[in-house]
Amino acid sequence: MTNYRTKGHPTPVVRQRERPRASTQNPLVAPPPTSERSYEVGYGRPPEHTQFQPGQSGNPKGRPRGSKTPLTLLREELQQKVTLREGGRVATITKLEAIMKRIVNDTLGGKVSPTRLLFPLLQVFEAQDASSPEDRNLSLSDQELLRNVLKGFADE
Repeated sequence: MTNYRTKGHPTPVVRQRERPRASTQNPLVAPPPTSERSYEVGYGRPPEHTQFQPGQSGNPKGRPRGSKTPLTLLREELQQKVTLREGGRVATITKLEAIMKRIVNDTLGGKVSPTRLLFPLLQVFEAQDASSPEDRNLSLSDQELLRNVLKGFADE
């Protein structure tokens, strides 16, 4: 394949055709007299007769009554009861409690991913507890241990 530039040939010129400009007016519809037009219709400027009237909603039906948000659905699901066998006894607890037990038990078993989930959850719950004035039941040594563990996570 020959390259025009290396052989000294001029680069072929591609001429662009002039395109006819699109008319902004529809030839089938007669434009209203200039005295009736308050502004020019175009992109982002719809005709006045199609605009929302004052007090008219753009979503008249809105969200149907009784429909639930995803957060509400999640809370309801986590509050459902499940039967759990633990150490030979059967207990009925919420799904949220079961999830928390699983995270703590997997962390104790040495799994890494639940451990990475546990401590940020702990910080969120502690922040919620800080907003309510209840005394803490952690001893000073437990608080120091927890502080060291959280500091180790922040270094990662």
